[in-house]
Amino acid sequence: MAAATLLVSLSAWATEAPEHADAVIGGVVAWVASRLGWFYILPAALVILVADSRHGTIKMGPDHAKPQFNLFTGWAMYALMGMAFGYFAYGFGMPLSIRSALYP
Repeated sequence: MAAATLLVSLSAWATEAPEHADAVIGGVVAWVASRLGWFYILPAALVILVADSRHGTIKMGPDHAKPQFNLFTGWAMYALMGMAFGYFAYGFGMPLSIRSALYP
């Protein structure tokens, strides 16, 4: 309930005072990016460390199971998942904005 209240309050504030909300939220984002930008590297480093440790050899599923997809197909699906996330997160506005920046 608290999260819904916070979300509605922020939405109402941004709707009623968009310039002020833009300045405040932009300042917070800039502060986080400048002070905590290195923090985004930690999850990637943690994944690499776990994959390289003895826990990286844990098999998903039963011991007798074989992978459904080969290595190439698995990585292709990961790449497609990343592109799909980009389209869901940014919509089709990002490719269009890149195109408009390259070809004015």
